Amino acid sequence: KGKIVYNQIQKEILLAWFKHNPHPDKVTMERLAQEIGVPASKIKNWFRNHRWKHLRSTPLKHDQVKPWTQEWLTKASQELMALTTTQKRILSQAFQRDPFPDPATRKKLASQIGIRESRILMWFQNQNSSYSEQRREGLNLLVESTNERPRNPEFW
Repeated sequence: KGKIVYNQIQKEILLAWFKHNPHPDKVTMERLAQEIGVPASKIKNWFRNHRWKHLRSTPLKHDQVKPWTQEWLTKASQELMALTTTQKRILSQAFQRDPFPDPATRKKLASQIGIRESRILMWFQNQNSSYSEQRREGLNLLVESTNERPRNPEFW
């Protein structure tokens, strides 16, 4: 089960195959294993490890970022940072106009302020949740102070 140290020729053969096809089938891996004198299970591990290393070392464009890669994690953490004052102002104005915007409106906002549409959806969901909690707390204070339910159905 131990670790295998590949010699230079084996590495060159594996790299050439990797450039040709980073996802070889089982038959190809078995043939390659016979050719370089290494167990097929080790070849399978080498390809899996090399795909991972290649993925992590290759810079990806924004639309090519794959979930759970380092690039994705970095981008996600940047988007979790606080919104700028301008972004907050634009989103707050949009929320006052419509607390439940349709996808086209969210897409327009996303391009306008430079964040993903999914982040905008999350922001609106959080705002609606906070707004609902504030209304409930206000109703509870009203009920506690008057000891009766408000009669205006608008508060229910």
